[in-house]
Amino acid sequence: MRLPDFITSHCPQLVDEWEIFARTRLPAAGTMDRAQLRDHAAGMLQTIARNLCTPQTEHEQRQKSVGLGAIATVGGSTAAQSHGHDRAASGFTFVQMVSEFRALRASVLRLWAKAKPVLDDEDHRDLMRFHEAIDQALAESTDRYVQASEQAAQALLERQRLESARVELLRQLVNAEEKERRRIARDLHDHLGQQVTALSLRLGVFKNMHGIESPVRKELEGLLRIVRQIDEDLDFVVWELRPPVLDDLGLPDALNEYAQSWSRHYNLPVRVRVAGLEQRLPAEVESELYRILQEALNNIAKHARAQSVEVSFETQAEQVVLTVQDDGVGFEMPQGTGADGRGLGLLGMQERATRLGAELAIDSEQGNGTRVRVSVPVGRSL
Repeated sequence: MRLPDFITSHCPQLVDEWEIFARTRLPAAGTMDRAQLRDHAAGMLQTIARNLCTPQTEHEQRQKSVGLGAIATVGGSTAAQSHGHDRAASGFTFVQMVSEFRALRASVLRLWAKAKPVLDDEDHRDLMRFHEAIDQALAESTDRYVQASEQAAQALLERQRLESARVELLRQLVNAEEKERRRIARDLHDHLGQQVTALSLRLGVFKNMHGIESPVRKELEGLLRIVRQIDEDLDFVVWELRPPVLDDLGLPDALNEYAQSWSRHYNLPVRVRVAGLEQRLPAEVESELYRILQEALNNIAKHARAQSVEVSFETQAEQVVLTVQDDGVGFEMPQGTGADGRGLGLLGMQERATRLGAELAIDSEQGNGTRVRVSVPVGRSL
């Protein structure tokens, strides 16, 4: 029996033996679909068998011996080229792909030697062409594998470049937003806040100009209460925008001040614990953590129906950790933004954590409250 006939008639047996090698020696093959794995090997064997039956000139033989021939063309590419492209996409390393061809060669030679222990001149010519075909297929697969790998690497680099550009743009937008918040907060405090204070003082003067039982005095007292509430609400808005203490004294004081202001505004007890932080963090880290606290408390006010809240800010090893925990109704983690905007708030916190290279964990169960924990690596300088 000629070698190409042997390959065609014994193809399933050859693939069985080759598959044992692939499954045990090639990690990428171990996770592939069985039909997909076998189809590649069977297709390559059938292509080589057809090639052995195709007349070949001396020039074609020389071309093939140096990897310049072609095994068979399928859809504009040779079968071996398609194989190399698919192996790169399937996660095979270059060494693993080469090992495939070596194992395929060994399987054919071993089984054919058993079937035909004595070879004639025609068999030797078949063997020579078989080795040439295997080498040619390997050369074509290698070339396409390298091309596919380079394309994948370029695509990855481009995605990384675009992601870096996106993160940098977001960072610039956040910095611009913080500057604008700082300006608006300062204007509200310095101008509108002073005007509200002046209005309160003037109303107080007018109130004292009337007797205790005067209807006008009672109206003025009502107006004073409204103005004082406006003053308190204005202070809270200023804190929401950008607390001066964040720039002046740092994040721990700002977190504590904001939590207490939030507690008074929503009439909800908040316990704050700060431990282990001995120096200022970078301005960007402080701003982002402050905004994460705001969003976490905002979600509690809107959705949690909590009775109490705990906020902790501490150093652990080479990171700082901010934790916000409530005893509210909890929730199931949303898949999207949700109609109530909660998912959008969670995505916002995740985006801020990502910009810091931080890890954000949100643990919640219905009826068991919610815990938001963000840990930021800051090195040994703390």
